[in-house]
Parts: sequence; C-alpha cells; structure tokens
Amino acid sequence: MTRYEENFKQMIVELNQTGRSVRGLAKEYGLSEATIYKWKNLYLPDQSTGLTG
Repeated sequence: MTRYEENFKQMIVELNQTGRSVRGLAKEYGLSEATIYKWKNLYLPDQSTGLTG
C-alpha cells in the first residue's frame, strides 16, 4: 500500500476545492477516486456529500 505525505493529500483536497474534478485529479496523479474522497472526508469532515435520501 502506497503512503502519501500529509501535504500531498492536503494539496489534492485543495485542488478539488478550487474546482478541479475528483476524476481529473485521480487520473493526473495516479490515484483512485475513492482515495481522494477518503482524503476529503479526513480534511473536510463537516462537508456534506450532497446525497439526499
């Protein structure tokens, strides 16, 4: 399992917050979309997923 530096994870989350898509970031940096969503939940725990049920 690959370990990533905290600053790298935060950078990815910040790029997503500036409008970059999760899919695009995953492709560009060789990450899975699930990993990016996990990092978003870690660094932005108060953010809603936007899902309604």
